Amino acid sequence: MKSKTAPPKDIDAYLAKVPRDAGMTLENSAAPKGAAPKATEKISYGIPTFDHRGSLVAFAAFKKHLSFFPMSLSVIAAHKDDRKPFQPSKGTIRFTSDSAGRGAPRR
Repeated sequence: MKSKTAPPKDIDAYLAKVPRDAGMTLENSAAPKGAAPKATEKISYGIPTFDHRGSLVAFAAFKKHLSFFPMSLSVIAAHKDDRKPFQPSKGTIRFTSDSAGRGAPRR
């Protein structure tokens, strides 16, 4: 029986567990503090999430890609053309550390 590891307690702990290049990319690309200074950081469903009166955005590192999760269908729809260079799906924008410099959301 596999033992599950405890989820990270905060975003810094999450980033400490991912490869350095992915962690640096996520740290630089997913912090919405400028756009939402009252947002708080939390771990939700095991991934870093920024919250203010509900979840605003989240991000995660996976084996072959990174993901940015805008938590608003209207935001996703408004930026559908901006997402084309990446690997968009209904609720996430997938990218790699290498592709982050080509227009990925930045701090």
